[in-house]
Formats: sequence, C-alpha cells, structure tokens
Amino acid sequence: MREVREELGLTVRPGRLLVTDWVPPRPGRTEGLMLVFDGGVLTADQVARISLPADELRGWAWCTEDEAGARLSGLLARRVAAAVRARAAGTSLYLENGSWEAAPEPAG
Repeated sequence: MREVREELGLTVRPGRLLVTDWVPPRPGRTEGLMLVFDGGVLTADQVARISLPADELRGWAWCTEDEAGARLSGLLARRVAAAVRARAAGTSLYLENGSWEAAPEPAG
C-alpha cells in the first residue's frame, strides 16, 4: 500500500479487493486500472500518526459516503460509493470509468 504510506505516513496491510475501475485514455494519459482495497479500521494510534505531505495534501477528514460525494469529483465519488457497496455486500465490483452501468454483464 505504497500510496497510503506516501500520502498518510501509515503502513497498513491491504484487505480484499473491493473495486477494479478501468479508466480510458485521455490526453496526456494512457488507460489504466484503478484498484480500491479494504483498508480496514485504523486504531487511535494510527489516526494520531497520520502525517500529510504539505506539498500534496491540505488536510483530511472522516466522511460519510454523502459527504465524500460532495467533496470528490464525480468519478471518485462513484468509485467510493461502489467500494462502500462492495464492502457491505462482501463482494468486488468492476467499473468502467467509475460506472457499473457501463461495465459488461457477467457471462453465463
């Protein structure tokens, strides 16, 4: 969980994969796969040790899904919503550009 370590200063063991989101190419970027893992529950000690890189992040906050949706871009808000649903259902979801409506139906 390199990003968690770099952005928050924490070392955590990733849980199960919640979301795989295929993002199409756009000018200056190739296509990509964004993966969201269950990060578990932080202890009070871990919360106290959160350290943000000042040149990248201004702050952090605990948010409900609705609050996160108001703070994030539409793409990221949809990805967070999918992760919340996947965690609650005990499953993983595949998205395309943040949308499960665009994802292909399972074969079968």
